[in-house]
Parts: sequence; structure tokens; C-alpha cells
Amino acid sequence: MTYADSSFLCSLYLTDANTARAQAWLGLHPEALPLSPLHRLELATAFGRHVASKRLTTHEIAAAWRAVEQDFAKALLFAPGLPLAPAFAEAERLAKQYGPATGARSFDVLHVACAARLRSTAFLTFDARQRVFAESVGLSCPAI
Repeated sequence: MTYADSSFLCSLYLTDANTARAQAWLGLHPEALPLSPLHRLELATAFGRHVASKRLTTHEIAAAWRAVEQDFAKALLFAPGLPLAPAFAEAERLAKQYGPATGARSFDVLHVACAARLRSTAFLTFDARQRVFAESVGLSCPAI
């Protein structure tokens, strides 16, 4: 299973500098990606920041949410059914072990912990700091 962090998913549903690379990667690797409550929260806040900064309108964000839900309905995204309590425990363990050397942020650590708990074979991110953390933990971060 491949796990995509929020930076990758935002690039799929909002147009940014990484959109073409995200779409190209998915075109070459057509597998369903997990969409957890953590993803939904981070997408909601990222989309909201785009509206607050006037980079996008509420209509454009509504269209992005429709695209997310359509991909969910088409099984391009799926709910992984990952209990969050064990994921938080794993994130705390990883943060203590790898955080001091990497400077990883809390949600980045939580995404990596979720990927590890799901036994993901690849971790997709456009965030350089998160890539370092994920690789430190032993996840493969393919070039996108």
C-alpha cells in the first residue's frame, strides 16, 4: 500500500507547483490511496488557508471537496479503518526516537506513524522535512 501525506493530496485537488508531478505519479501507479480522518482534517485546514489568503474562492474549494468525494466513490481513495489511539502511541514513540534528529512536526510524525501502522510500502510527500523523517523510520519515499 502507498500512503500519501496531505501535501501530496493537496497537490492532487488544488493546483499548485506539484500538481503535475502528483498526477503523473498516480497515472503511473494507479492504486487506491488511504484517506483517513487525519487527511480530511489537514485538507480542510489547507483548503481553508487558501480561502483565507484569497488564493482560492469558496466555490473552488467546494469543487475540490467534490473531487475528493468523487474519487472516494470511485474507490481511488478509501477509508483505511485505522484506530487513532494506536497511531498516536506509535507517533509518540517515533517522535521520541527520530524527532530530535529530524525536527519533524506533530502531524508529520502522525502521518508517518499511520503509514507504518498500515504497513505501507511507499510514502508520498512533497515536504522535505517529512521525507527525511519518513526515511529515518524506514519508509520508502519514491521520487515524485
